[in-house]
Amino acid sequence: MRINTRAFPIPVVGNGDDVNAGFQATLDVEDDKIDFFLTVEMVCSSASLRSLIDEGVASYIMHIDCPTTMFRRAIRLAGMRDRVSISTQDIDKAVEVTFFIVADSELPHYAIDAANADFDGVAFSVTPGDILAYSETHRFDASLPFDALKNISAIINVVGSNEEGRRPAQVMLTGEKVIIRLCKDDFRNYMLMRGDPAHRQLIVTALVLPALMEAVHTFWAKPEEERDMYRWCRVLSQRIDELGIETRSPFEISQLILELPLQRAFRSVSVPTGESAEV
Repeated sequence: MRINTRAFPIPVVGNGDDVNAGFQATLDVEDDKIDFFLTVEMVCSSASLRSLIDEGVASYIMHIDCPTTMFRRAIRLAGMRDRVSISTQDIDKAVEVTFFIVADSELPHYAIDAANADFDGVAFSVTPGDILAYSETHRFDASLPFDALKNISAIINVVGSNEEGRRPAQVMLTGEKVIIRLCKDDFRNYMLMRGDPAHRQLIVTALVLPALMEAVHTFWAKPEEERDMYRWCRVLSQRIDELGIETRSPFEISQLILELPLQRAFRSVSVPTGESAEV
């Protein structure tokens, strides 16, 4: 979020000469190939704002904006130093991060020390969400090196459509990522289930495995010179080479890339010894 000096209805720290005080933040970014970890440390020289935060009527906010993926989120921070994780699937390429101090409560007689003389003797009415201070915008590149794409989730996206009723899932392979498109009801259920570890194996075996099989089948069907056309093609090629996979069976390759999801699914279900299962 780029904020240039502008006219706020109240004196804002960091906005030109509104207030003779500073609000700075340092940002350190790391990743483990699955998540980005953003560590921030802030310094605010305004005693007035620090008092409001101590009283619980104002908060530190981290605002993250990624134009490439259209990811945008405001995150309330625990204090002047905090660490936030963002999935590598949510952001890519240029990312902008700005830090704010915002009001959490009504402040009907707001005034701040060291305000410009233009504000002498003036009290302001502040409402929750109003900006009291902002930092310089930080920017970093969220493009991962190629080796970081080993995690197959980095090339698979699940999206929803507006289609109602009973509709089959679709796999689209004409972009940088493998896209699994679900009808409206299925996508709603997927969003409810994906955060629950108990349902992780179900999602992998019922959704990711068949989509990956179709991607592998399409990969082998392409002429060799076209197998690096998309990022998902390059990742598949790298994983097949790294794992030393010799079979060309999409079913077997997909299981090996996903680290034998069927075995993990069976182990996650307790079946009494000696009982048979009918299919």
